[in-house]
Amino acid sequence: MRKTVTFCFALLGIGCLAAAWASTPIGVATAQGAFMVDKARAEGNATVFDGTTLETMKSESAIRLNSGAWLKLGAGSRAKLFAGRLVLERGEGRIERAGRLRIEAQNLLVSLEGASPAAAVSVVKPGSVRVEALAGETSVRTPEGVLVARLAPGTALELQPQAG
Repeated sequence: MRKTVTFCFALLGIGCLAAAWASTPIGVATAQGAFMVDKARAEGNATVFDGTTLETMKSESAIRLNSGAWLKLGAGSRAKLFAGRLVLERGEGRIERAGRLRIEAQNLLVSLEGASPAAAVSVVKPGSVRVEALAGETSVRTPEGVLVARLAPGTALELQPQAG
C-alpha cells in the first residue's frame, strides 16, 4: 500500500513538472488594437506560449521572444509561434535579431545570417511566398534542407514552392 501511494505521488509530481514545462512562456505580443491569441480576443498585450496561434486584425503586432528575437506580424496576418520558428499562414512576418529562429511559409524555411540580420516574408497568395532580405543574408530552403535561394541585403524574391 505504501509503495502504491509513493508511486502515485511520484507520478503526480512528474505530471506537474510536465505541465509546467509545456506552459512556459516564450515571449510577449503587443498591438495597438485588438488581436487574436489562440482564437481568443486580446487587447494591448498577451503572453505567448510555444505553439500559440496569433492573428492580427487591423493593426500589426510586435512579438518579443525570450530568446531576444523580434518579430512583427502585419495587419491581417496569422502565424503559429514556437520557440525556434514562426509558421506564417497568412500575411506578412518580419524578423530581426533572429539568432537561430526561422520563418516557415508554404513549405519553405527562411533563415537569417549575419551580425544584425532582418528579413520580411509574405504569403502573397496561396502558393506564392515573397522573401526580402532587409539586413544580413537570408537563406531559403526546402524542408529537406536543399538551398533554394540566398538573398543579399536589399534584395527580394517571389517563390512558388512545390507542395509536399
